[in-house]
Amino acid sequence: MDKRFALGWDFSTQQVKAIGVGLTTGEILFEEFLKFDEALPHYKTKGGVRVHPDGATITSPTLMWVEALDRLLAQLKARGVEFGQAAVICGSGQQHGSVYWRTGARDTLRQLKPELPMAEQLAACFSTADSPVWMDSSTGEQCAQLEAFAGGPEALAALTGARAFHRYTAAQLIKQRLAGTLADTERVSLVSSFAASLFLGDYASIDEADGSGMNLMSLAERAWVPRLCDFVQPGLESLLGPIVPGRTILGRVSAYLSARWGFSPDCRVAAFTGDNPATLAGLRLQPGCLAVTLGSSSCALLRSPGRCLPAGAALPSLGCVVMACAVDTESCMPIVVLKNGALTREAIRDRFAGGSWAEFDRLLDSRPPGNGGLVGLYFDSPEIVPEGALGRYRFGADGEPLPDGADFVEGPAAEARACLESHAMSLRLFAESLGFRPGEPGARVLATGGASANPRVAQVLADALATPVIVQPGLGNSAALGAALLGASALAGPSADFLASLPPEVESRTFEPRPEAAPAYRSMRDRFPGLLARAAELQAARLGGSA
Repeated sequence: MDKRFALGWDFSTQQVKAIGVGLTTGEILFEEFLKFDEALPHYKTKGGVRVHPDGATITSPTLMWVEALDRLLAQLKARGVEFGQAAVICGSGQQHGSVYWRTGARDTLRQLKPELPMAEQLAACFSTADSPVWMDSSTGEQCAQLEAFAGGPEALAALTGARAFHRYTAAQLIKQRLAGTLADTERVSLVSSFAASLFLGDYASIDEADGSGMNLMSLAERAWVPRLCDFVQPGLESLLGPIVPGRTILGRVSAYLSARWGFSPDCRVAAFTGDNPATLAGLRLQPGCLAVTLGSSSCALLRSPGRCLPAGAALPSLGCVVMACAVDTESCMPIVVLKNGALTREAIRDRFAGGSWAEFDRLLDSRPPGNGGLVGLYFDSPEIVPEGALGRYRFGADGEPLPDGADFVEGPAAEARACLESHAMSLRLFAESLGFRPGEPGARVLATGGASANPRVAQVLADALATPVIVQPGLGNSAALGAALLGASALAGPSADFLASLPPEVESRTFEPRPEAAPAYRSMRDRFPGLLARAAELQAARLGGSA
């Protein structure tokens, strides 16, 4: 029996996780995690980050991640994990965050002493102790500069897959240049490539998928864009190092880890990637299928053929992004995020169902699919797509808006169903614009996140998207799992279709779209774009009136 395993890691915002997966079976052998706030309180983080006095600058202590790795390796060892059986290591990291290696750090990284913890030896290796993370929103001026240089947000999005967002790395690099950080920096890593460097004992290359979240990589060419790099910092390409495809074997595990923890010298290290691309792999998402996470926000991921969006697809808003795919070099990963998710559903539950999900479900069951033509749009926070949408808008079966602030006269049941149906229809509309084709042979929706555990929510999603919905409740560590699977696939070779050969998740339930619901949702799909446009007009009128 082959006891070798792929070791997957996820350096997320609040914790670091590790998972072991059978090299040939994909079976999960063990899982372990460490929460930064609880295990490492001396770094004084909250939710894994530090919020600076301006409220917009948000960072994480770089050394905290190093110490977390030391600690989690010790936890795994105490559990009896035999690191000598690890055949390959791969990982993921929170996207867009950046790490700045001080001049001379590479020599230290290559010559770590096995008798000492890694964190103790790397303490002086960073030109800034605080790594900017994806939550940072302090770079508005730098974003504007980058978009202006590129020819506008649309031009930048067409080239790199996204407009200039605060969370994207390029704007943060401009800020760090102005602060003088880059003057004493010999290498810039993303969180993912930084973590890979700790295992490799040398600087690790950035992979295409995570590199596509920087506003610096050409999505079509999968290469740095020289003029953008030079605008950010002359000579930046040399600081970033080469960019490599996902599933690339970078080398063998460091001599330090072999001596200190017992890893085999033959254990390989594969290129680490971002948490979103790793999640796509962890969900085993096949081309043409859609992954939906139903949490505080709702995120829809696609694995689409082609290096850029397929012909006929178009970004519905500059709030959407397209990234490279870590699973293969000829796919892209369009992403749309809807901000008004769980909190909006909970607000409707609290107001119309007395705070009870059981009562919410009862109300939902008392209304037919399609809600008799009633549609509600609920934007309690400024929405990402449609960009800036705010407010609640209710429309009758005739398409006419209800008076401002009025509830449906049909009562709480109409509100409960309208909330779920409009959310599901928004996901369908925007996923279609990114290339998803509901009802096509082989199309599937993989649903995860808290709300997906509710069978009624899953059924509304299946009916509204006219596509089977597979609920996978046991994938809380999908990024770490995806990293392990990518590592196993990399070890098997570039032509191996390891993910496709794995059996489906055992703990899953499929919800088929019901034929009797199809006419109502076809009608809603046809009406929905016009209702979104009407809501935008109403919002503009409100703003004009208040002015």
